[in-house]
Amino acid sequence: MTQRKSSLMVSRKAILHNAQAVRRLTTKRMIAVIKENGYGIGLENLYRILYSSGIDFFAVGAAWEAMKLRQLGFEGEILLLTPEYSPEICRQLMQEHVLFMLGNPCQAEVLQKACQGTTLCPRVHLKIDTGLGRYGFSWKSLSGAIYCTVNMEVEGVYTHFSSTGKDFRSTIRLQKERFDSALQELAKHHIPLRFLHASASRTLAELGDLGYDGVRVGSLFLGRETANHSDFRDAVWLETAICDRKWYPAGELVGYGRTVKLKRDTLLGVAAAGCGDGLGISRSRQGTLPLLRQAVQQALYPRTTCASTVNGRSIPILESQGVSHTLLDLTDTPLSIGSLVRFPINPLLLSSSVNRIIC
Repeated sequence: MTQRKSSLMVSRKAILHNAQAVRRLTTKRMIAVIKENGYGIGLENLYRILYSSGIDFFAVGAAWEAMKLRQLGFEGEILLLTPEYSPEICRQLMQEHVLFMLGNPCQAEVLQKACQGTTLCPRVHLKIDTGLGRYGFSWKSLSGAIYCTVNMEVEGVYTHFSSTGKDFRSTIRLQKERFDSALQELAKHHIPLRFLHASASRTLAELGDLGYDGVRVGSLFLGRETANHSDFRDAVWLETAICDRKWYPAGELVGYGRTVKLKRDTLLGVAAAGCGDGLGISRSRQGTLPLLRQAVQQALYPRTTCASTVNGRSIPILESQGVSHTLLDLTDTPLSIGSLVRFPINPLLLSSSVNRIIC
């Protein structure tokens, strides 16, 4: 596949700095979440950086990611955050001492089947659904969860809070009450409460570890979910070059739809990166996939209105990105062709043809 002209730059120094900033928020055990191929920057890349910081517990979103960590030589704890319904794969994961998320009867049945004819015993973290609705046994009815823990080694109990929206603080407090209620019920039935965790990145940044035994951190390592914390650094950005520039007079209409009217004589610049690289999807685009990608991007990474130079000067973006280019206003920052510019980027939406560079 032909490589694109842009590159995803991943700052090792910034990620290590952010790991230390996380440690200042809590003294509890840290589970480093590196799901979705290391949040798009590469599983091995993110693992090696975080492992060098002393982290000894990782969480992944797919069986192949757990196996990859073992292939890389990691001998510590790995928690698989999603259900795996292949008995053969579950058996392999058990042989590699991977922890399973136990959140429904079907997963329990598969784990039991995977153990047949062996001396293996599934190691699990029991997942409680307190309102997110994604995975886990309902906090209101735990009889199924209690039954499913038979012949399981329960080494942890956790939940995942809904943590977006205007009232997310009160929502988290409500879900914490539900989680605590579920823990009391589990204790009555002698389910071990050995290692409890609930706070993920945004909850940790806003409300702390909530008194539980551990935290799960993913996007904070990349400098996301940090509105109220200035000590975190942006660890990823898209970098590309100016590939064209020209002066246009005031009053001229520019752009695909000729919707941008220039208020002054403007030095236009074309950056060699667009939505094909993972930059913002135009709101005018229709279709299920573009709208889904845009919704995810808007939720996690607000729409970019400026790029920046390598020295940090802001450059206005004049129009929503094309497939492989973005129109910039270079008037106040007269960059030449070949000069590098940077864009905030959600690496989860980044094209696989974009180079990942650790810097």
